[in-house]
Amino acid sequence: MAKKVAVKVNEDAIVWKEFTSAKGKKYEVGYLGEPDADQGGSAAPKGKTDFGISCNWPVGGNDWITTEASFKTTTAISRYKLHSNTDMSGEEVGGYAYRLEFSNEEHYDYDFFDQEGDSYRCNTFSNTDHFVRYNSEKPTIAYIKGS
Repeated sequence: MAKKVAVKVNEDAIVWKEFTSAKGKKYEVGYLGEPDADQGGSAAPKGKTDFGISCNWPVGGNDWITTEASFKTTTAISRYKLHSNTDMSGEEVGGYAYRLEFSNEEHYDYDFFDQEGDSYRCNTFSNTDHFVRYNSEKPTIAYIKGS
């Protein structure tokens, strides 16, 4: 069973960039780092194993959820949380209803698919916390691809 851990993120340290989802909706990717860091380019090193995996990440609370060992081995995602932005205010919301946060341990280009079939790409260039803000009628993350 996944373990929940409460951790507070320094909101001022998140740099946000806007992108367009597979279905043409605006979404934002946030990361901890320099404002000029390239979030849009491919960061996956050669030789990585591409993957596609089903999951069930419904909108929940503000606690991090530690992923199961087999999931972490496949995806290099060690923890995540998906929450509604109703508990956030001002710039923390950015006009988006949902926020996915995750920590990775390998450099992957991730595509997160919600239950509407829309996808949100987050190219990780560092092993740290990453953030995705989006709007969806069915926000549960149901599938993840990595390359």
